[in-house]
Amino acid sequence: MNARSFFIFLFSAVLFPIIIMYTVYFGFVTGYAEDVFSRATFKRQYDQDVYRYRIFSKALLFPLHDVVSRADSIFDKKIDSGHEDKYADWNKAEDRRIVLFIDKEGDVVFYKSLFLLNTIFMVMTTVLAYFLFKDNRFFNLSSLEGASLNLVLAFIIGITQFSVNPYDCSAYFFLVSAIYISLLYVNNPLPRHLFWFCVLTSIAAMNRETAALGLSFFATVSISRFGLKQIRPYLAILLPLFCYLCIYIVLRLIYGFEHATHHDMVLLLNLRFFHRNISGFAFWLTAIGLFVALAKAYNRRLIFHFLAFSLPYIVMVWYAAYIFESRLAVPLVIGSLFLSPLENFGLRLQENNGQRETL
Repeated sequence: MNARSFFIFLFSAVLFPIIIMYTVYFGFVTGYAEDVFSRATFKRQYDQDVYRYRIFSKALLFPLHDVVSRADSIFDKKIDSGHEDKYADWNKAEDRRIVLFIDKEGDVVFYKSLFLLNTIFMVMTTVLAYFLFKDNRFFNLSSLEGASLNLVLAFIIGITQFSVNPYDCSAYFFLVSAIYISLLYVNNPLPRHLFWFCVLTSIAAMNRETAALGLSFFATVSISRFGLKQIRPYLAILLPLFCYLCIYIVLRLIYGFEHATHHDMVLLLNLRFFHRNISGFAFWLTAIGLFVALAKAYNRRLIFHFLAFSLPYIVMVWYAAYIFESRLAVPLVIGSLFLSPLENFGLRLQENNGQRETL
């Protein structure tokens, strides 16, 4: 990596995503999520209903909160032992004002821990995406094109963070990882690639149900690579699907089946002509539609196949979740973003009547 490539990587995959997350958490501040920004209020929300099955990121958040609390205490002692610092006092007051605005029982340190956890996974996602876009086995992108797509990815994740939770950004990282391993498998179908995909799917299923969209992407590229008439893609998808279903069922056996899939039916609310619903639907339409419009014909078919395999998720979102939460469309946008420029990953293409077709 030369100096130019290093700075492109640093700015597009590390610094810009951090700046986006900081601006969202400490600049704009959510007007949607509330009363989940202390350990006690967080548990009241996320230890019940369908949220209680999403254990992976919660298991990371609480130890991180302990570490940040100790670090914050040490920092405060250093400030208190020195001379009076009106700027440090102003900074602490601003942080407290932000947190109390969105949670009357809010804890500044807990809010910082949520920010830190999500920012770490945001950067992990964009770093992985950066190297994936540079892999010429799958993409034929210039540095400008790859960096631009990475910035778009970071921006889309950032602007949908108004519904703050501990598992979205980690789910995006798992999805991009699943995309990478899927492409590795269809390029060179080795057992170890399938093994790691199963491991990843199992971990992701403990984080959020959107792990299933990694299976949708795997099915899309696998069937496109090997063809509908071959048995290989169907056999390959069965093992990670089995892993996903096992984790899904075991979590419900452990934590109970009440509200096991959703809390309420909100389809009729989503169909009302409210400005929040219009905004949510517009995000789905424009964000996915953009990459459909940018794609070549065979990439466009891949996106439609991915959306078709993701149909159970799409139906469930419209039935049981508020469409205004545009974060729910982000996994579909991420899949479309990677399928749109996909080019050199060994898809069996042939010229058929002057048109390039996918077998």
